[in-house]
Amino acid sequence: LLPRCWSALRETDYRDAMQGGDSWVAELCARALQRGIEVEFVDAVVRHRQLPAPGGAPQCWPYPVRIHCLGDWVLHTGARPASERELRTSLELLHRVLAQAPAPLPIDELIGDLWPGEGREGAQKAFDAALHRLRKRLGCEDALRLAQRQLSLHPGWAWADVIALEQRLDVAGSVHSGGAAALDFCEDVLGLYQGHLLPDLDHPAVIQRRSVLWLRVRSAVESALKQANDCDGVRLRPLVERLQQLHASAPWVALAHT
Repeated sequence: LLPRCWSALRETDYRDAMQGGDSWVAELCARALQRGIEVEFVDAVVRHRQLPAPGGAPQCWPYPVRIHCLGDWVLHTGARPASERELRTSLELLHRVLAQAPAPLPIDELIGDLWPGEGREGAQKAFDAALHRLRKRLGCEDALRLAQRQLSLHPGWAWADVIALEQRLDVAGSVHSGGAAALDFCEDVLGLYQGHLLPDLDHPAVIQRRSVLWLRVRSAVESALKQANDCDGVRLRPLVERLQQLHASAPWVALAHT
């Protein structure tokens, strides 16, 4: 039924069905994308109606903001890039949010770190200006959510690899059946974990989160690999090698826990 409905909508290029029911439409779009149904048209509907991603939306959802901070830093937005120098403090805000994600980041300590000596009122104004510039750079006002003096990425408007990774790790227990499911899990996790979190930053909070996240990834993947030990060697070998490479590039782990 779902394929026929989407096909009929595509044939008439009708993108405004169920007006007033955007949450339902978003769920139907997510299901269609998950199943590969009329992907181009569904993508166009999401963009046309500016639908936020529902919970559990697939990674291929057309988020207006996509952030890769595991390994190489990559920021995809619909806005025209500004100079890195102009946005240095604003990007530091974003880095600190990512280091805390998916939990919200209390801004009072952050303001004290970034604008010491500015006085309470001056530091707050500097934060407000930096947040405004960052939202402008992201091209989506709703991508960053500020509530009760806590700052976080809005999951409906922004996708980040570190948050997707945490969500995948949260279901690590589901791979206990071993075999191909364990290999699928490892490929998913290492596919997201392209490198260590924000590797060029040396703020203590970032270093600590980088270490904790890597240890969690290593533990989960090693456990799954043991379950898949008698499985497909062609799939198993590159996963073991990749885990070894990541381990060799993490000499800071011991330092972060001393």
